[in-house]
Amino acid sequence: MTLELLPNELLLQLFEYLPVVDLFRAFLHLNSRFNNLLFNQFRKYRLNFQSTYKQDFDIICRRYLPSIIDRTISLCLSDDDKTPDQSNCFVSYNLALCDFRHLQSLSLYYLRCEIVMCQLMNECQHLHSLIYLKFSQCKFRHEKTTICCLLSSIWCLPKLTYCYLDIYFNGKEYCILPTMISTSLQHLTIQWATYRLTDLAHIFQCTPYLQYLDANYSIDLDDTPLSFNISSIVTLKMYVYESRPTLISFLEKLPNLCHLTIKTENTNMDKYQWEQLIVNHLPKLKILRVEMLFYIGDNENKEQRVDDLLNSFRTRFWLEEHQWYVRCDWDRCQQDSCRDDIFLYTLPYTFNDYYLHDSIIKEKSTCPDVNFWLVMPRLDHLKSLSVGIDDLVQTFDTLCQLQTILDRAPRLYSLTFERWPETFTDMPPFNYSSNSVRLLHLQDIDRPYNHRQCVILSRSSLGKQCEILSITVKYRRSILYLLRKMTNLRALNFISQEDPWADRNQHYSSSSSEDDGTDDELIAWLKDCLPSTYTITRCTEGVTEFGTRTIGYPIRLWIG
Repeated sequence: MTLELLPNELLLQLFEYLPVVDLFRAFLHLNSRFNNLLFNQFRKYRLNFQSTYKQDFDIICRRYLPSIIDRTISLCLSDDDKTPDQSNCFVSYNLALCDFRHLQSLSLYYLRCEIVMCQLMNECQHLHSLIYLKFSQCKFRHEKTTICCLLSSIWCLPKLTYCYLDIYFNGKEYCILPTMISTSLQHLTIQWATYRLTDLAHIFQCTPYLQYLDANYSIDLDDTPLSFNISSIVTLKMYVYESRPTLISFLEKLPNLCHLTIKTENTNMDKYQWEQLIVNHLPKLKILRVEMLFYIGDNENKEQRVDDLLNSFRTRFWLEEHQWYVRCDWDRCQQDSCRDDIFLYTLPYTFNDYYLHDSIIKEKSTCPDVNFWLVMPRLDHLKSLSVGIDDLVQTFDTLCQLQTILDRAPRLYSLTFERWPETFTDMPPFNYSSNSVRLLHLQDIDRPYNHRQCVILSRSSLGKQCEILSITVKYRRSILYLLRKMTNLRALNFISQEDPWADRNQHYSSSSSEDDGTDDELIAWLKDCLPSTYTITRCTEGVTEFGTRTIGYPIRLWIG
């Protein structure tokens, strides 16, 4: 049976599973029937422009989007290294969010421009069909008050059910407080913002049907305890610092809590306090995921402290009734700031990040036969991996172990190398191989790639298949070579040591982290050497070494 023999109803269902770029490539202008289906009958366009080639993005926005804008139900834009400056390109086509009358889902990633952010947020208020809203890894230097005010108005969207806010204001504390009551919002995540208990009480009162909350909780001993139960909350994720009594008092007000994920620092809850809380106040709790950071004194025996902690969790309640196992790690890092830290967490490890600095890490667990591959039982879902070797650990065992990890991670997409010892004359990615890796981040290595090393990179297995590359080079001409030889590249982020811009712009200030290249000698040189279809922008957010010294301001190329 050929595809054309299928009835229109089945074809329209099939269209829902295809990315819009593939949909137009496969069926547009095939015949009048398919054109009619695409432009008149299909009413569920989902536009995900993450990882889109620039040429495809331009064609969709310029030729097709005006015809399908009122039948688009999902839109995703991203300004990350794969699609730099995409949101600004979107706005430049005179496309306004308020024209997406039936938009149900909006996702915005890596926004840096306050002007674009404020424009999009103002237009968001007209999206009365919006159900899902996500801002992920957005970062701004200015306009904190304006943006927070606009975000507070999200509660007025009549159908909004899911809201994810991951917005960072250069270390400045903030919180987003609603200005009205939402009867639709059920799922809320607010990263980076810090809430006192009184602020959380306000959110609960303005979001009476909230079932899921993920937020940072700042304990204040002067806070007034909650005077009411929050019966709607089923799932809670929190980061809490200090004050065990206030935390316990808060959790006691969640009688229907089924799933608790919590990271604490210097809160020091032992098994007895957890057990009493769960038995007496959280009868419906089924899933408990905890990571606790303990500090110990200089003269305290770390291993004895670990034994005492673990022994308290070796009871029938933990091991038999719930089968909740815990593990303690210590000596993860030999730096003075974290040398005396003890980490206690439930198994298997389910948090997003696992920081391991030294190979001499010590561990003990209440679970028998625990090892790394039990703590991380599978790497099937590992998408991003960072690898670094410092001058204290100069063994090739780590390099050999990396290939083992790559072989166990079939979905690994992003691979980062950092902190490379001076004694290693070769530069990564060496002879590593992975069928899935498409993004290489080499900008955090302590020294630049010379032209010979760029040639080796372009000929390596990972280099040949690389689509997104971040790198620091010694010579600017190496960038032209990489663009010519790495034929699968669609985006390139680089710092060049032959770039005079950084020295002249140490105190640059702007409402955007992207610069259009005015009076930028390197951008002017690139525009002379590269096709006009490339998007070339300067990132005014500097890359730092060890979080202190700025080593450069990257140029970002979206290859057209």
